[in-house]
Amino acid sequence: LAFDGIAEGSPLVVKRVKDIGNLSFKPPWKENPIKITEFLRGQRVPLSRRGEAEVVCLVPPEESPHILAVYVQNSNHGEGAGKWVA
Repeated sequence: LAFDGIAEGSPLVVKRVKDIGNLSFKPPWKENPIKITEFLRGQRVPLSRRGEAEVVCLVPPEESPHILAVYVQNSNHGEGAGKWVA
């Protein structure tokens, strides 16, 4: 994968929201990025689960991670029920 402004060889990792802080994420249907916690609230992820939500990030050296995708768990079902939003 290659992205403008991202150092080549930056690792692609899966992290939890609580481990990366409140970074911005650009959902495909939005023009501008929004904070990841706002996105999760809009997806009706319960407050108690937002910190545990998984995100796929590019982590360039000496920079904040860049969120590429977010796993949104369906609050009406058990573990594993949900979808990736990229």
